[in-house]
Amino acid sequence: LDPNKIVVTPEEVCRGLGVETVVIDPVEDVQGAVTAVFDGLQRGGLRAVVMRRVCATYDKKSVTAPKLEMVVDAELCVGEACGCDRFCSRVLGCPGNRWDAEAGHAYVDPDYCNACGLCAQLCPRGALSVVEVGGRGEEGVS
Repeated sequence: LDPNKIVVTPEEVCRGLGVETVVIDPVEDVQGAVTAVFDGLQRGGLRAVVMRRVCATYDKKSVTAPKLEMVVDAELCVGEACGCDRFCSRVLGCPGNRWDAEAGHAYVDPDYCNACGLCAQLCPRGALSVVEVGGRGEEGVS
């Protein structure tokens, strides 16, 4: 690192602007991350939740790892009627989670999804799952 370089974290910027800020690792503490986001959405005022983890799409898929992908069970995803407020596609902020307004349910864009499984852990209806694909065909892994 350049010794003359000043590093300013997102949480320092937020706090400097007077924004109440929570810093959390969404992989190590999934429930804490969900609680922090829902709490921020329910309370008034400006709030920030900084997810302290490299985005899964940033780390490219390993060629030695099994090929995984996310799938949405359209029958289980009830979208607006769920009560989750479309958490996976609207709130989570993962570029792989998308919303099909015409069909009324979420879908996963495989070009942006790294199959980390975070959305599957967060879905209250269990509509998202990680599957292994490849020479053996598709088989569920979570």
